[in-house]
Amino acid sequence: MTTPDDQTDRRRRTNKMILIATGSALAVIALIVIVGAIAGGDQTDTADAPATTTAVVAPSTATVPVVPDPRCAPAAEDIVAMVAAGLTVDGQTLTNATVINDAGTTYFGATIVDTAGEMESRSDVWILRGGGVFAATGGARNSSSYPKASDIGVSSADPAIAAVDACVVELTR
Repeated sequence: MTTPDDQTDRRRRTNKMILIATGSALAVIALIVIVGAIAGGDQTDTADAPATTTAVVAPSTATVPVVPDPRCAPAAEDIVAMVAAGLTVDGQTLTNATVINDAGTTYFGATIVDTAGEMESRSDVWILRGGGVFAATGGARNSSSYPKASDIGVSSADPAIAAVDACVVELTR
């Protein structure tokens, strides 16, 4: 017998999977359009031109600009301070702090800089949930004293982790 909570949880997981699949499909379509535009080059009237073949450019060879996730927002100072308190090297600070809030979880990404203002790590991600801070990426685990996000069931493959990471990377360009 399933309880209403089980049904709600199952619906949430199903909706999340549908959202991930839809987002992935849109990303693939956007990549195809961008690669097509890059490969197409200058378009001229070819009515009288002989037929030609077009080579397909592999996505790994094309430079595709990253479009920041619209859910990304600047992080509040109190959140920045909370995460920075766990940095393990004296004098390091966080810049380009960005968050995505999703269903009671805050995905926090930032650039770590040293005392001279030099970038130590372009982008690391932490999870804030239930009043705790958890390191979601390798750099966050290596640079802070927080437990791993996997301890609370958040996988490093979570799409929101990648999204907030991409937003921070764009801010550091």
